[in-house]
Amino acid sequence: MNGLQSSISTSSSLGQMYPQAQQSYASPQWSHVVLVSELSQCQIEAIRKLLQLLTLSHGWDSYDSPPPSEVAIMAAVRLILGIDIDYFVSPRIVPVSGGGVQLEWSFGSREVEIEINDERLAGYLKSIHTKPIEEAQVSLADLPRIRALLTWLMT
Repeated sequence: MNGLQSSISTSSSLGQMYPQAQQSYASPQWSHVVLVSELSQCQIEAIRKLLQLLTLSHGWDSYDSPPPSEVAIMAAVRLILGIDIDYFVSPRIVPVSGGGVQLEWSFGSREVEIEINDERLAGYLKSIHTKPIEEAQVSLADLPRIRALLTWLMT
């Protein structure tokens, strides 16, 4: 069960039984806490859209594709938190067949798409007038390179 322990039940003073989920992890860790008051409105909106993707069911695309994985969505959230999104334009956020998520930015005739399937690497595509000019992989930890992609978009 991946270190997750099951649930227990408790009783009320009236003797009724209610299920109570109790989750305990073998090695709980906080990666970090982010205060909403420190986020821009664009970041809040992008994260809200990403978290909504968790509600998609299997076959959401009518081709039996799994919904975006929690790993891909959380990697996208970390990316959104790591860039100054207000300096750029807000991304369009779409699910990707196979369990990924894609962030799309466009400005004028330029577009940048970043497709995230796991927590380490992402594929990106730069295009002008919808014609691809560069496609490669980028480490999600390489925020300066991702910012450079978005800076190119705005030039």
